[in-house]
Amino acid sequence: MWRIGCVAEDEFTVLSVSGHIKSGELKEFQNAIGAEAANRSLVLDLGNLRLVSHAVVAFLSQCEDQGIRLRNCPAYIRSWIVADRVAREFAIE
Repeated sequence: MWRIGCVAEDEFTVLSVSGHIKSGELKEFQNAIGAEAANRSLVLDLGNLRLVSHAVVAFLSQCEDQGIRLRNCPAYIRSWIVADRVAREFAIE
């Protein structure tokens, strides 16, 4: 189970994400992020995020690619995002 809190901070909307996000919950998570990203620049505060699936890691990586800032990203999630980027960069098509 996961939760999102929303706060306006200067020109950004900060979404504080906490809990565990499973693959089956990814679409709901994407919809929550997309609804906020449409209005203002977005920051995802991941300081209380405890566990994510590989699909969520790939989504977070794509969020950064689209200019969404990841704040307080746990080191192990950051390492998975880096690994996802490397895998995408060297993927054989």
